[in-house]
Amino acid sequence: MRGRSQEIQCAACHCQLAMPAHAKLDDRVFCPFCGEGDSLQNVLTEVKQYAEERFVQQIQDRLRDLTRGTPSLEFMPPPQPSRRYRFVVELGSV
Repeated sequence: MRGRSQEIQCAACHCQLAMPAHAKLDDRVFCPFCGEGDSLQNVLTEVKQYAEERFVQQIQDRLRDLTRGTPSLEFMPPPQPSRRYRFVVELGSV
């Protein structure tokens, strides 16, 4: 969603990443506690993938809850590959 800023966090430490005030895409950003880091471009790409995966998972969970107990409607989502992310953002619920 454009116009809405989110704090990028280290997935392991749950703390905000350290980055320059006016970071460029090739600047290195990192966790100040564990040191996990990468270029801002790679971090943004990973966070986008994380957000997309979580969004799909939240929608599937919601649809499963809505169809639970209705014999004529059985929601069978395709399996979603889950991967380990180094960087995440806090997401609200759908």
